[in-house]
Formats: sequence, C-alpha cells, structure tokens
Amino acid sequence: MADTLNAVVLDSRSPPELLALVKDYLKTHDPEMKFLLCTSVVPAGAFLQCELLQNESRKLLRIQIPIAYVAAIAEISSEQKSLGFLSQ
Repeated sequence: MADTLNAVVLDSRSPPELLALVKDYLKTHDPEMKFLLCTSVVPAGAFLQCELLQNESRKLLRIQIPIAYVAAIAEISSEQKSLGFLSQ
C-alpha cells in the first residue's frame, strides 16, 4: 500500500447511482459526510480518476468520478489511526 492515502469527500448531492456503485468502498463519518479512501487520485478533464481502497478486503477499484460530485480531497498518512481532518 502507498505511504499516503487520499480521502475523496463526496458532495452531499451525489446521485444514488454513484453511491450504489461505490457502496463497498464508501466510508461515512456522519449521515451527511461520505468519503472514499484512494491510493491515488488524478484529474482527468471533468473527472477525477481514483483507485479506491475497499473497506475490509483492501481490494482496489479504478473509477472516474465527475468533478461536480467531489466536495474535497484530503491527503492522509496510511498509518493514521483516525481521520482527524473530519473531527469536530
């Protein structure tokens, strides 16, 4: 695994079809904040190309997400125990 991961926070108005597609990769901080852990993120025109890290299996999936559905991207250490950037 890479030394750093990227948390891609999805816009709260993301369509249910997108959320269903990434459901095994989706993490939820609270009902309003959903994000994906990615080993890499690369801008690709109107899309963000991501390699998603699955919750339990650590399986990877490459996907392109429309930029309009990306609220934020945060870089975190893979050793980080909690996602402090989401803390209150």
